[in-house]
Amino acid sequence: MRLSAEDRLEIHDLYARYAHTFDRADADGWAALFTPDASFTPPGLPPVVGTDALRAFIAGRSSDFPGMRHLIANITIEETPDGAAASAYFCCFRLGGDSTLRMRNFGRYDDVLRRHQGKWRIAARQITSELPVDLVDQPFAFG
Repeated sequence: MRLSAEDRLEIHDLYARYAHTFDRADADGWAALFTPDASFTPPGLPPVVGTDALRAFIAGRSSDFPGMRHLIANITIEETPDGAAASAYFCCFRLGGDSTLRMRNFGRYDDVLRRHQGKWRIAARQITSELPVDLVDQPFAFG
């Protein structure tokens, strides 16, 4: 499949919408960014598959870890015969109820992207965490 400049812009927008809907705990909006049969594999957890499971995942995650802010950068996009493959770095911070800034996680997204109903959607996302487990969600020490 040949990717146009418009395709690439739409895919970059997809990544931004992913961050904003996750951080606002917009379960319906976040789940809509995936194909209906999508697979989402967070580090250390089993794959979350399908729209209903994705919606439930984000609802639970947002209540367990409020105040998250995702930053996504260095997106690369490659054409594939049936869509696109993409990779990006992410960093997730959290301002918890105790007003402490925390590093929630950072790492890489590896994605399979496909068009669904005329729009680019995530068909599979594998998340690789690069933050040591003992540092996940730990407060920043300033000074």
